[in-house]
Amino acid sequence: MSRQRISEDEALQLRKEKFRLAQSNTVEGGIEGSFESRFSLLEAPFWKVFYAACAAGPEWVNHRSQLISYSLPQTINSTDAYGETMMTLAAQHNRVQVLTVLLGIKGDPWRTNQKGWSAVTVAAVQNHEAVIQLFAANRVKLDLPDKRLGYTPAHFVVQAQNDKMLRLLHDLHADLRIAAKNGYTLLHTAAEAAADDCLVYLVKMKLIPVDARDTNNETACHKAARHNHNRALEILLAHGASFSLENRENDGVANILLDDLHMHRRF
Repeated sequence: MSRQRISEDEALQLRKEKFRLAQSNTVEGGIEGSFESRFSLLEAPFWKVFYAACAAGPEWVNHRSQLISYSLPQTINSTDAYGETMMTLAAQHNRVQVLTVLLGIKGDPWRTNQKGWSAVTVAAVQNHEAVIQLFAANRVKLDLPDKRLGYTPAHFVVQAQNDKMLRLLHDLHADLRIAAKNGYTLLHTAAEAAADDCLVYLVKMKLIPVDARDTNNETACHKAARHNHNRALEILLAHGASFSLENRENDGVANILLDDLHMHRRF
């Protein structure tokens, strides 16, 4: 039975890998080779020039006027059957040259996919530094909140515990002070996700008040206590956070620790 289960799991992984490779397979080995079949609003003359531009390096600009004549912004930013745009797919696969071409013909890096992620968010979460740097060089804002939750790319980066990308976003002038619709600052997010390296960076930068409240009147300390993230509590305490502040239910950090049976040490 165990051998059969392992075999089934391995077979599933092989099928996933085969599908991934099929989706990425093109004449040049990039996801853009699937665009013509995915985005049927654009016709054959466009694709011939598009692929030439993608292969032309800096000389792609020689094809720009033709690409624009064969397309409209709404077709460049259309979605495929899975809700993906050319921008989100290219960002996911780290295709800098493809994104360079798309940006030059009205590609919208903030058009979201079915998941609600823009190309900026996708690149940040996937840790594609070159793509993020490309966006910054083209004056693309790196800190717009999404429409559903109000999360910025930095919120998702912190959830992924990627302090290196967080630092890059800050270096490229993303505003790390923006709170989500639920009031979550990056401190709340880091404390809840046990993103300790991100948390250390944020408290040292002093961009966000250490006792900032969300819509439930909770601080980052409340989030860390609820999830038994003692290291996060230590970091916050060392940088002046208060354990006595209460949320809407009049619970302080100590109440949450006791209620959740998480009192493993004294602070």
